Amino acid sequence: MPLVGALKRLLPLMAALVVLPGTLAAQEPLYTVKNVDVDATAQSATVARAQGLDRAHVKAFDRMIERLVLRSELKRVPDLSADRIANYLRDFEVFNERTSDVRYLAEVTFRFHPQSIRQFLKTNDIPFAETRSKPVVVLPVWGEGQDAVLWDNPWREAWANRAEQVGLVPLTVPLGDLGDIRTVSAGDALDKDREALDQIAERYGAEDVLVTQARLAGDPDAFTGSMQIITARIGTSEMERTLVDNIQQQRDEPLAAMLSRAANRVARDVEETWKRANLLDFDQRNQLQVEVPLDGLDRWVSVRARLDAVARVEGYAVTALTRTAARLKMTYYGERAQLALALKQNDLVLSRANADGSTTEVDTQNAGQNAEQGARAEGTGTLTSDGSLGPDRMGQAQDPNDWVLRAAEMRTAAADRTGQKPATRAPNARQPDARAPSANGRTGQATDAPAEQPAVQ
Repeated sequence: MPLVGALKRLLPLMAALVVLPGTLAAQEPLYTVKNVDVDATAQSATVARAQGLDRAHVKAFDRMIERLVLRSELKRVPDLSADRIANYLRDFEVFNERTSDVRYLAEVTFRFHPQSIRQFLKTNDIPFAETRSKPVVVLPVWGEGQDAVLWDNPWREAWANRAEQVGLVPLTVPLGDLGDIRTVSAGDALDKDREALDQIAERYGAEDVLVTQARLAGDPDAFTGSMQIITARIGTSEMERTLVDNIQQQRDEPLAAMLSRAANRVARDVEETWKRANLLDFDQRNQLQVEVPLDGLDRWVSVRARLDAVARVEGYAVTALTRTAARLKMTYYGERAQLALALKQNDLVLSRANADGSTTEVDTQNAGQNAEQGARAEGTGTLTSDGSLGPDRMGQAQDPNDWVLRAAEMRTAAADRTGQKPATRAPNARQPDARAPSANGRTGQATDAPAEQPAVQ
């Protein structure tokens, strides 16, 4: 058919297409600071407005930087004036303005340029992270043993009343409705019952659960209370951690305020742990050729959208494209384990193809352990001049097609056919069309590939 012939003639042009990341939209929440309060008084409302907005610029900048940079590194961030901060802004909006003769009140939303902020941090040699975790469900348990309570307790109330925070780890507190109560109990949470925890995570579109247990000692009415907080992140194996915090009640501090302070500290610790595992190292710039199995145009569009949302991916070029597979040359920052972890947050699975046709998922257990110290491993997996992969940390890789990047739901479907348990779950992901052509043999090599395929450069 003429249309088919025309499409075939276009394939080489499509294969040469260079795709740049579209992370601006995907990372927009991190670089948008909403509802910054302005309350300033001066000799006139005009002067108060100018002074108040200047302070709001600084407050918004600090709040945005805190999302990206480790607390231990914040002291290295240069102090900027409002005028200099304006250079990094895309725009800002003012709401609810109120004035008197000498006073100005308003709320302001600031939107920063992601690329400008990245360059600012890079220029000042400040490590930062911007890979967002999938949502995490928080289960706050009060007490221990037979007295442990999950759904109606002051610790849960402290979490539910936390102001909405924008960060790298979105935390979700369940509603506590009848469905939630039937799904998981305090005992299930403390025993880390995987079936119950998986079900409550799936109810809220999450993969991980944060079980945080508060044990109260002393007399909070006499302001002599103390708490031990034991927090475990359960789900994604590479991020499973147990944190222990000890909180002392401050003078004249009500119990509710103490619990609120404790909840904020736990949330901060979870954020810091995630940041360390996902620090961007711009000095470690690598390339990787991957093959992407496809079962239709929708899948290709979906994979591209997910790749565009991965901050660690600088860009990628399409070097070959057929109905059943695409071949990409991808440029990314950091270690391969960090790349694989970042891809996972967007339902993409990076695997090594084995000689027997199976695949081995990249181990992300130690992702980011060397990043904070700026450690370098021997070999970076960069592309050699002939387009094949050079030596890397996972062995000699001379075949440019031995890395596979697959949509997580395709991997789940493939595992279902073979009887193998998938490494990751995507409960809300769209399943592939049953009419789509299947692949066999080596992963990513389609059985019905067209005879006319574009050459790989």
